[in-house]
Amino acid sequence: MTISSTLVDGSVYGLTKDVVVDPSDVILPTVIIPSDITIGTDTGSCSATLLTTGTVTATDNCAIASIENDAPDTFPLGVTTITWTITDSASNTVTQTQLITVEDNEFPVLTIPADIVSSNCSVNIGVASATDNCGVGTPANTMPQPRFLPGVIAVLWQLQITRGILFLQHN
Repeated sequence: MTISSTLVDGSVYGLTKDVVVDPSDVILPTVIIPSDITIGTDTGSCSATLLTTGTVTATDNCAIASIENDAPDTFPLGVTTITWTITDSASNTVTQTQLITVEDNEFPVLTIPADIVSSNCSVNIGVASATDNCGVGTPANTMPQPRFLPGVIAVLWQLQITRGILFLQHN
């Protein structure tokens, strides 16, 4: 853009000067992103649906053109990094990150066989089953091998779930 400027000294003398002006915005937007979020998995699922990641506050000496993020529709178990991109009207861009942590707080369901009363030394105690929203291993037990001794014997069933926690139940 060219601007003409004329200077007159009060007499007949004057001076005209053309000045080329190239306005440019080099100031980055000022941004405050939402705090990191920790949420539990959706019931029966090993992921979480987050309705909102929070609100970004952004200001600029000119104008904010866009505020975007790369958040997925569903967050998997663990930590997901969201990248926020804020751009002003002069294409100056700021990026910042926010962490979304999804924790599995849903307990597994361990179904163990019923108590057994028997006069035999050899007893089949049956098989336990288990379910969990984030996966489970195969239930194991502390059954004495190869035979039970007379009396009351407690059998402890254990289950290793995917996230590394040991779940115990006995009959």
